[in-house]
Amino acid sequence: AIEFFQKAVDMSETDDEKAEYTLNIAKAHSYKKSYSKARTFALKAVKLKKGWGEPYMLIGNCYAQSSKTCSDGELGNFGPYWAAVDKYKKAKAVDSSVASAANKKIASISSRYPATKDVFFYGKKKGDPYTVGCWINEATTIRTK
Repeated sequence: AIEFFQKAVDMSETDDEKAEYTLNIAKAHSYKKSYSKARTFALKAVKLKKGWGEPYMLIGNCYAQSSKTCSDGELGNFGPYWAAVDKYKKAKAVDSSVASAANKKIASISSRYPATKDVFFYGKKKGDPYTVGCWINEATTIRTK
């Protein structure tokens, strides 16, 4: 599928068409759990079609799906959740058509945040900056229930 979509990108005449096919490449990588590649292609799609929230939604989904494999040993799997929420917020900020879907994802993920006392145990508090490791490697903010 990835090769097919790449050929479609190459044959496309408009940036909007290229963006759609590029996002499909990102989705295909996501299905394969090649999340880093999925993010790369999603960001390419964003550059081709400004004001489009779908690529950010996909990146958020990839981050959330990585929570089990991206535990840092300190705050566990919460970092990917916080980074995912950042992407969902970005998606709805640039594209109101995805706001409802983004809000549902944010509500679902927020319910999995750690308790304030659990974060405090590691000498951290809500609002502190936090860098998510693993393949995500992004700065975010600590959030609690």
